[in-house]
Amino acid sequence: KANLEEVDQILSDSLSYTRTLIAELSPAILYELGLVPALKWLGQQMERHGLRVHVQHANQAIQLSEDQGIFVFQAVRELLFNIIKHSGVNEATVSLAHHAGQEFQVLVQDAGKGFQSSPNLPDYSQPGKFGLFSIRERSEALGGHFYIESAPGKGTRAALVLPLQPDPQSILSNEDSKKIPISLNQSAQGQSRKKVVRILLVDDHAMIREGIRTLLESHEDILIVGEAKNGEEALEVTKRVFPDVVVMDVNMPKINGIEATRSLTKEHPSVRVIGLSVHEDKEVEKLLLEAGAAMYVTKGSVAKQLVDAIRYVVTPIS
Repeated sequence: KANLEEVDQILSDSLSYTRTLIAELSPAILYELGLVPALKWLGQQMERHGLRVHVQHANQAIQLSEDQGIFVFQAVRELLFNIIKHSGVNEATVSLAHHAGQEFQVLVQDAGKGFQSSPNLPDYSQPGKFGLFSIRERSEALGGHFYIESAPGKGTRAALVLPLQPDPQSILSNEDSKKIPISLNQSAQGQSRKKVVRILLVDDHAMIREGIRTLLESHEDILIVGEAKNGEEALEVTKRVFPDVVVMDVNMPKINGIEATRSLTKEHPSVRVIGLSVHEDKEVEKLLLEAGAAMYVTKGSVAKQLVDAIRYVVTPIS
């Protein structure tokens, strides 16, 4: 029993951490990719928790206001987390559709355990969760509605319907061709760009690296030149790709971030290291800075502080 409780706690912690990271990154991802590609990205993150997500949409532009787009992303995110925790299945479908050009509908469906439907929504809210009641309240505030159809053993179908109220400056379309990641479009933009900062990402979690990459690649003066999953690999990759800045996780296998920072700054004194840690810890910060790191950022503040930190550490001191 103790082992099962421990496993359940590990799963809960993992889901909570993933939820927090995606919540931090979602606005940047929506701005960079658009709603449909952002939902596909979200589906990829869910695969790391054993849920395969199929995103279905008509081949037409989806124009929503900024508030609507962010809300749709958050609602789908929470519905998928609920499927992971409660449905007992490993597949879900997210469908997007227009109704007579007046309404936008999102369906999130699974063929899992289901539950007895009632006018009162089941609410799986816990600290950090968006919650089904919150989804309904937010949808009504935006002029739409939210409902769930379910039955024991019959799966669950959640529908979110919003009126189409496109913002004149909406950035939430699904025109993928206009949203080419910077790292894949260097030749077209290189001449017009100022000094580009070359970044190496080092973290043992692929999802974290991918999320940070997505965040950073929305900035034209930042280029991801490589990734590494531990300190040992970081030292090897640095020799090959010549980064200006290494964004380094503290807790990693083989060689941890502090030891890797010490070796890297000794071998490559011109390279700046920004340390990352899940929790704010003054002792860890002290050890990182003593090892040669230029700055220390917690993962919870990555979306707000990392870009500024990168620009700060490469700015010449006048």
